[in-house]
Amino acid sequence: MGRSRRTAHEAGDRDAMDDLQGDVQEDVQPSPEPRIPGVAEQLWPADGTIPRPRRLRLRMARADPVSVLAVSFLVSLGLAVCTAVTLPPVWVLLALLGRDPWPSPGWALALGICAVVLTTTSATVCSLLYNVSCRCAGGIELTLAEDAPAAAAPAPKSEPAEQGARPGP
Repeated sequence: MGRSRRTAHEAGDRDAMDDLQGDVQEDVQPSPEPRIPGVAEQLWPADGTIPRPRRLRLRMARADPVSVLAVSFLVSLGLAVCTAVTLPPVWVLLALLGRDPWPSPGWALALGICAVVLTTTSATVCSLLYNVSCRCAGGIELTLAEDAPAAAAPAPKSEPAEQGARPGP
């Protein structure tokens, strides 16, 4: 019995090799339909049932503190640059109105640096605290689901008019 299986397997290998040696271009026939076969059947089954929406469950069980440090630094640095770009026109406008601008340019630089350092540090500490709490609680779980496709209402059947009946007035 073992020998017959081996022989059948070898025969299958020979058939596969014969297929590989043939011209592949001759075997490919153009499809009469431009759509991909099977896709429409997956979206709208032939039996009329509505497919259930797909769901994806994600669990965030850990936050990498180094990644949080890098991202929070870049975001806070970007916000500091936006502030540095928008404050000078405000100072010019306040000077034209005769008011004393606050904070002055020297203080604004110091406040920006402190904001970047404090934001980066607090985000990193929060990620470390999140990792500790995830060990106890398991993390945050998020479920994403598709919208259920709307069921098409069946078309009303029109009743044939009685023969000999007159249309309305």
